[in-house]
Amino acid sequence: MMHQDTSNIPDQIVVAASNDEMGTVEGLSELEAANLAGLIDIQNTTVIRKDGIRPVTY
Repeated sequence: MMHQDTSNIPDQIVVAASNDEMGTVEGLSELEAANLAGLIDIQNTTVIRKDGIRPVTY
């Protein structure tokens, strides 16, 4: 699969939030599908999780 040359495009950060882990999984899956379709070029991903009991995890 050929990706668009993004060397002249500034780096961008996408931040998404959801109310539950399933929403996070679905959102990340959509981003990965767009990446595979060549619509975006994802270099790295991470999920940061915070609940009312445990500290932030990623």
